[in-house]
Amino acid sequence: MSDFLQDVRREIDARIEELRPLVSEAAQLEGALVALGAAPAPARRPRRAHAARATSKPRRARRSAPRGQTKGQILEHLGAHPGATAGDIAKALELNRNSVATRLAQLVKAGELAKAERGYTVAG
Repeated sequence: MSDFLQDVRREIDARIEELRPLVSEAAQLEGALVALGAAPAPARRPRRAHAARATSKPRRARRSAPRGQTKGQILEHLGAHPGATAGDIAKALELNRNSVATRLAQLVKAGELAKAERGYTVAG
């Protein structure tokens, strides 16, 4: 087994020696670009297999709502629209549907909401 490891190490060392001049050349070329006043192109990261498909919507940076704000928005919306579903609420409040469904289940369990024939209503 140690012969195998030594062979692998030799192969890796040989490949590194092959690549070393290319890395040096890349650094020199980047230096030349900087000297010419052109910034070098940013290094590209390889795409991961699970990366988003080209057809998906671009992601927006979102901040978490202040503590309790989402709950208040949901309760307010249900007060004005009894029987609203998780999808209805998510669309109206521009929230993630799965997050809203989770919050609704929590509010039902806490007794603040009641499950209606369709959707939810404020318990009271």
